[in-house]
Amino acid sequence: ARDAETFVAVYSSSPAPFTILSLALIALGILGFTGVVPATAALLDEPRSGWVTFGKNVALLSLAVIVVYYAWFLSTIPSIAAAYRAAPPDLRAAIALDVPHVPANWVTWFIFGGMGLWVLVVGVTGRRERSLPRGFGWACAIKTTGFWIALGGVQGNIVPVAQIGVVLGVLVGGPLYH
Repeated sequence: ARDAETFVAVYSSSPAPFTILSLALIALGILGFTGVVPATAALLDEPRSGWVTFGKNVALLSLAVIVVYYAWFLSTIPSIAAAYRAAPPDLRAAIALDVPHVPANWVTWFIFGGMGLWVLVVGVTGRRERSLPRGFGWACAIKTTGFWIALGGVQGNIVPVAQIGVVLGVLVGGPLYH
């Protein structure tokens, strides 16, 4: 409850960073779902590989969950924040209980766990089949490792570990991968 109350107070004073992040995740989710994942699976000759099909399906599910969650978040949090701002101080904690954890721990299983699995499948299959450049496997390893470190940090509520994972997986591995 205390984390939710802190979040609502921060969001209420400055919603732009959360809104921009949510819109970016929605856009990237749609792009990944409609283009990147299917094209990568086709490049890896998906019909011949159950491993690629499984990884693709996990990635598509993960991207769909990300899009739906952040669309829901954007549609609900502004009204909760407005009610929080308007409420007397003794009622704010009760209003904050309606706030989803950001990001909800279960959503991070899809963001970092499911997508990390997909990147691992891409790296292993690309190397095994020699359908991707040899160095690309390193980009996949960096991105997957970062994603799974971030997942562990979020699930363990260890913020510095989550931050290290995000930097490694998103800011370092992401550009190398894409």
